Amino acid sequence: MSAPGNDTTESRIAEYAREFIRGYTKTIDEYFSDVKTVIFRSGRGREYLPLYGRQLGVDIAIAVFYTQIDFYLFFLDKKNTEIETIRSEVANDISGFGWEWTSYAPARRRIQRVRELLGLEESEVLQLAPSVAAANIPGTNFVARGIADMGHEGYRHGVNFGNQAGERAESALPMVQEMLRRTGAPRPPVYQLFVIMPFGEAWSDGIYAFIRRAVARLDAPAERIHLYRADDIVSPGQISVQIKEAIESADVVIADITGVNPNVMWELGYADGREKQIVILNQTPSASPFDIADRRQVAYRTTPTDADEANLVQHLAAALRPPNPG
Repeated sequence: MSAPGNDTTESRIAEYAREFIRGYTKTIDEYFSDVKTVIFRSGRGREYLPLYGRQLGVDIAIAVFYTQIDFYLFFLDKKNTEIETIRSEVANDISGFGWEWTSYAPARRRIQRVRELLGLEESEVLQLAPSVAAANIPGTNFVARGIADMGHEGYRHGVNFGNQAGERAESALPMVQEMLRRTGAPRPPVYQLFVIMPFGEAWSDGIYAFIRRAVARLDAPAERIHLYRADDIVSPGQISVQIKEAIESADVVIADITGVNPNVMWELGYADGREKQIVILNQTPSASPFDIADRRQVAYRTTPTDADEANLVQHLAAALRPPNPG
C-alpha cells in the first residue's frame, strides 16, 4: 500500500492498478496454472494473459480518464513508465460526459471514445478481455474514494478479469496445442528463477521488488521468465516440500543471505547440493559465514541504486547464459 500521507489522486489510481494486476496474476496462478504454462510456452502468453506477472512502472503503464460519475483505466505495454496520462472532465451534458451518455451509451463505444480522447493507439492498449480494452467503473465518483478502498476494488476487479482471461485461455488450449503439433513450432523455454530470502525483515518486500526490476531488464520476453518466491506459491501442500521442489526445478536460485537467516542458509545449502546456478545477494558481504565468504556475492545498498540494479542484471544474465561448450 502507498503511504497514507501520499493519498493523492495519482497515488490512489496507481494503487488500484497495482492491486488489479496482483489479483489478476494470483488468480491465474491459483486456478489456471497448467493452462498458463502451456500458453506461455506456445509464445502466446501476451495474447491470452496480457497482464500476468507485470509490474506497474516496470513493464506496464496506465492511462486514465475520469469524471465525477465515470472512470476508465487502460493498461499499456510500455516499460519504465507508471502513469502515461490522467485526464478528467466535468460530468455534464455540455461536456458530453453526462448521466445520459454514461448510463446509456454502449460500453464499447464509450471506451473507444475515451481511448481516442487520451490519444492512445488501439495497438498499444492491452485487451483485458475479448472486446474489452479498459477497466470501466461507471455511476460513481470512484477517484474520490480512499486509497485502501481503491486498492481493495482493484484487487477484486483484477480477480474478475483474471478469471475471464484464464477461462478464455483454457478454451483456446486445444487449438493452441493442435497448432503446435501441426506446425512443429518450437516452444520457447520458460526460465524458472526462484528467490530465497527472509520474509519478516522490514526490507524484504522492497528488495524483492528490486530483484523483479532487475529481472525485467533481462534481454528476454517477460513471458519466458517466471520469478517467484515461497509466498507466491498458492497451491496446497507442505511448504518445506514445495520449497525443495521449487529449488529443484529452478534454472537459477537467487539467494539473499543478508542477516544470515537460518532458513535461507539451509535452502542455499540445498540448492548448492543440487548444483544449481546461484546468484547470492548480500547487503553486508563482509559479515558472511566463513564457508561462503569466498563465494561471489552481489553487494547492494539497503536502498538499491541504479548501479546496484545494473550489477544484478549482469549477474543474472551470466547465470542464465548456457555454458560455452568450447
